[in-house]
Amino acid sequence: MKKIFKSIVLLSFAIIFSVSLSGCSLMGTDNYNVESSFTTVQGDDFTLREIYDAYLDATGKIESEYSFETFLLDFYINAETESDSIVAISNGLRSSVSIFCALELGYSAGSGVLYDISSDGSAYIITNYHVVYDTDKQDISSYITCYLYGLEYTDYAISAHYVGGSMSYDLAVLYVDASPVIRSNYENLKEVSFADSDSIKVGQTAIAIGNPEGEGISATTGTVSVKSEIIKMTAVDNVSIVSMRVIRIDTAVNGGNSGGGLFDSNGNLIGIVNAKIEDTAIEGMAYAIPSNIVKAVIENIKRNSTTKQVQKAVLGLEISIDEINYVTTDSGTFDSKEKVVVYNVSGFASNSGYTDEGVQLSLKKGDIINSVSINFADYALDNLTIDINKSYQVSELLLMAGVGDIVTFNVTSGGVTKNINYTIIPSIITSVV
Repeated sequence: MKKIFKSIVLLSFAIIFSVSLSGCSLMGTDNYNVESSFTTVQGDDFTLREIYDAYLDATGKIESEYSFETFLLDFYINAETESDSIVAISNGLRSSVSIFCALELGYSAGSGVLYDISSDGSAYIITNYHVVYDTDKQDISSYITCYLYGLEYTDYAISAHYVGGSMSYDLAVLYVDASPVIRSNYENLKEVSFADSDSIKVGQTAIAIGNPEGEGISATTGTVSVKSEIIKMTAVDNVSIVSMRVIRIDTAVNGGNSGGGLFDSNGNLIGIVNAKIEDTAIEGMAYAIPSNIVKAVIENIKRNSTTKQVQKAVLGLEISIDEINYVTTDSGTFDSKEKVVVYNVSGFASNSGYTDEGVQLSLKKGDIINSVSINFADYALDNLTIDINKSYQVSELLLMAGVGDIVTFNVTSGGVTKNINYTIIPSIITSVV
C-alpha cells in the first residue's frame, strides 16, 4: 500500500506561547498546572488527591500514618488482578514516565520508559528524539523534567539530562542522577522488560502507555495491525525526510504519547510509540519503533555517550532476499521466513574476514546468511547470536557492534556451512544523525 508521508505526524504535544519562556516558569503557573490534569474518564471530575481524602474519611485513617504516596502505590501502581491485561498495564505504569521539555517558544509534552534504575535514584530513560528536540532552536531542550506515574505534581519533578540520540531512528536516552523521588520509590518501580519484536504476531494485544496531550499518564489498548513496515516522514527538524521500520497498531494514541511504551499482554515492551496518520478519511493507524531496534540504538548511545550520537559499523555488505516461505506454528499462527543472501561485498567486508582457524576468508556474493553473532570486547553485554530470518536483522544487529567486537557470520557457501569473522575497527565506524 502506498503511503503519503506528509500525513504521518510525530506525537509530541507542543504548546507555543506568544512570549519567550525566559521570563516565566513552567512549573506552578496558570499556563501549566500538572495537578489539575487528573480526572476520571466518566462521570464527575475528581483529582487523585480528592479520592485519597475520601478514602481517609471512609476508613478513618490519618495522613501521618497512611501517606498519599503509599495510597497511590497501593491502589494504582501495585494493583493486582486476575485480568492479564490489567496486570500488564500495571507493570507498564511502573516503567513509565511523563516528560516535559522547555522550548524556545513554549514547552512540549511526551512520554518515556525507565530502562535502567539504580537504588541511589539514578536511572536511564528512553524516549523519542523529537520529544526533547527544540525545532526553533534546532537543538536539544536544555530543561527536561520527568514524572513517575501517580506522582505528577511539581513537588515530585525529576530533572533529567540528554545523553544522546538519533533523529534518523527517532530515539533518545536521558539520564537522571540520584533523584530522591526515584530513590524513595525504587522498590515500586520497574525497569522495562524487552520482548523480542521479531516474534510479535498480527492481532496480538498492543497496549500504549503515555502522556496524551500532556494530561498525565494513561493507557489505551488495541492490536498489532502490521508486524513490520517502512514509513517515510518529515523529521523533527522540518527539513530531513527519514525512513524507518515500524510496527503499525490500531491502538488509540495522541500527541504526548510519543516516547511512551507499547506493551504486550505480559507487560513487556514491544515498541516505542512515535507517530500516527492524521487524515479525516483514516482511523486507527499509528506506529511504534520495534523493541529490537530500540534496545540496539539505546545500547549504542550509552556506549558512545561522549559523541551523543549513534555510531554504526559499516562493513561494505549488501544483502538481498532470495526467497520467502511461510512458516506455521503449532498454535496456528504463521509468519514469513526469508532466505537472506549476500548480494555484493566491497571495502572492509571484501578483504578483512577470517575463519575460526584464523585463515583469511571473506564473505562473497551468493553466501546464504544463517545467523550473525557479536562477541563484545569491552562492553557489559552478553554475547548474542541471532538467526537471520528477515533481511533487516543484519543491519539492525550491527547497531550493537563497536570497536574491538567480533562479528561472526554463519553462512552456507557452495553447500558448506562455515563461520566468517570480522573484528570491528575505528575506520569503519560512522555517525548516524
